[in-house]
Amino acid sequence: MNWRQIILLYKKELLEFVRDKRTFLIMLFVPALLYPGIIILTTELTAKQVTKQQKKVYEVGVKSDFIGNELVDYLKTDKYLEIVDQESPDFTKTNVFIEPVDGYAGALKSFKTATLKVHYKTADSDSRFAYDKVSLKIRKFKEELVEKRLKIKGLDKELIIPLKVEVQKVDQEVESRYLAGRVLPGIMLIMLVVGCSFIAQEIAAGEKERGTLETVLCSPLSRLELVCGKYLTVVTVGFLSAVINLGCMALTLGHMSGISGGDVESNPFANFTLPISVMPVILICLIIVAILVSGLTLMAASMARTVQEAGQYMVPITLVMSLPVIFSSLPGVEMEGVVRFVPFLNFCLLFQDLLIGEGTFLDFLSVAVSTGLFSVLVVTLLIKVYSSEGVLFNHEGRSTFSFNRSSLKERASFEANDSIIIFSIMLLLMFFVSTSLQTYDLGTSVLVSQWTIFFALSIALLKYFRVKVSSALYLKAPGPRNLLVCLFLAPFCYSAVMLMQIVLQYFGYKGAEMELFDIMATLTTEYGFLGTLFIISVTPAVCEEILFRGVLLSGLRREFNLKACMWLQAIMFGLAHFSFFRFAGTAVMGAVLTLIIFRTGSLYCTILMHMIFNALSCLIWAYDVPDKILLDNIWWIALFTIPGCSLILLLKPENSGQSTGDGS
Repeated sequence: MNWRQIILLYKKELLEFVRDKRTFLIMLFVPALLYPGIIILTTELTAKQVTKQQKKVYEVGVKSDFIGNELVDYLKTDKYLEIVDQESPDFTKTNVFIEPVDGYAGALKSFKTATLKVHYKTADSDSRFAYDKVSLKIRKFKEELVEKRLKIKGLDKELIIPLKVEVQKVDQEVESRYLAGRVLPGIMLIMLVVGCSFIAQEIAAGEKERGTLETVLCSPLSRLELVCGKYLTVVTVGFLSAVINLGCMALTLGHMSGISGGDVESNPFANFTLPISVMPVILICLIIVAILVSGLTLMAASMARTVQEAGQYMVPITLVMSLPVIFSSLPGVEMEGVVRFVPFLNFCLLFQDLLIGEGTFLDFLSVAVSTGLFSVLVVTLLIKVYSSEGVLFNHEGRSTFSFNRSSLKERASFEANDSIIIFSIMLLLMFFVSTSLQTYDLGTSVLVSQWTIFFALSIALLKYFRVKVSSALYLKAPGPRNLLVCLFLAPFCYSAVMLMQIVLQYFGYKGAEMELFDIMATLTTEYGFLGTLFIISVTPAVCEEILFRGVLLSGLRREFNLKACMWLQAIMFGLAHFSFFRFAGTAVMGAVLTLIIFRTGSLYCTILMHMIFNALSCLIWAYDVPDKILLDNIWWIALFTIPGCSLILLLKPENSGQSTGDGS
């Protein structure tokens, strides 16, 4: 790898970016003007609106026979509350309606508890604000009523106040930093994506659209050097954009702190200061995260034909980037367990901890290692993209989809692009149909969604688009040896997945087994054990294999080799179960079943394997095998599982002549 040539390409891309002065100046000065303007505008508008709401007169509906009551007279003392005679709630004329429960007056006279109903609309801001005002007045009236009762009885007020609590906030500055930690990481990630996506679109999709990519490819640069040069360019521009945004936001919050005079009630960032001591760590983490974001945006842009298309690819990346920001704000989400190794989420949590002085070196190391590993994977994929002329110059892709069925020719399988489209459609249908049916019956939801969407719709698609069912679904008679191997292989694969989940529990990835057992408990109550076995074991084995290892895999094999198909099937199969906790186990099984198809060429083998695998879960639950037994014998299970999984090597490779998708 020639670093001199990489630096030359890096300088060339940067100079072209800087040469576009308008874009460069927008990146520099827009944040500096935007953040102060947004914060000052929102602060002033919020303060003005709150003041307006506080000075607004609200109508309180009261029944005519209750108007002369002592409580109503007390409400009249508030000049912002107007009493209106009403027999029933009518929120077109009033904001709140008050009515006493039967026996209200008698209960008060006999020193008992009286009940009062307050009606208001939760979807109306005026009604909610009026309710707050009325509730405050009623609370004060209640306190005065208690004092009167105590005085009549000759008792001291302190008798009913055994404990007085004084709340003292220890450090307002830390609170302001804590709130800033909820805002700044999200802004930085989003702006990092925006900065990286712009330059990535220009130097990847833009070069294709302008026809200058061929010139670069004809240079003495290797594909690795080409990727490194472009990658460094995107990292530099993205990091610079994020730093500018971070600096402008920090200065704005600091300025707001100064002009608010430390009034936390009017400004939650009144005491905010960005600690200088943590700035080096934040900048290093920002560089690490910028490397991964740059790789993702450059990958997406490289797959596009035009800048406009690349811009559409950046939308899902931006949306996905907002997820870690949301998760980091959830209560109980901390830098521990498996969360340490989730890219972007661990960065947000580390940023929050650094601001309040709780970040550790182990937290920093977790962010660096996990993000670095994902970055290496992205760079590897980028090199493959720039090494494939089909990706760089032919993005039309082949497709068998056509509404004119008469123009379709009979074929052995769908194309790879079709498989991805079909999976996306099936995933959406499965989500909406199954979640809608689950409100009625879990068993019905599984049966209907599996047999109608995965099975019936898959067969219908094959028939409509003139795809041979026998070849697309690998309906090849399996040999006795392959069936016997799958029969014995299933328990060992089940043990391997179980061991993996036990290991993941030590990293905080818990809940997969309990989630599955809860489902089986619900089904057994409604359908009995045999019915549950059919729903959990037989139905998914047939329907899911028809779709995933049949329709989808036969299309993917036309363009991808074994390793790529296993990765794609793992991701697809994991996502199709709509469970974060079961994703790892289902993904591994998706990859293993894909390997079995490649070695046997028969869908019957994977159906058998899948059926036994799921049946084992039912049996373990039915016989209530304690977790302690499994944990106490984990080493014995591992000792037999590892060599047991090698049985897959005994599966006889297919000889059907079908393409293996090895890229040849």
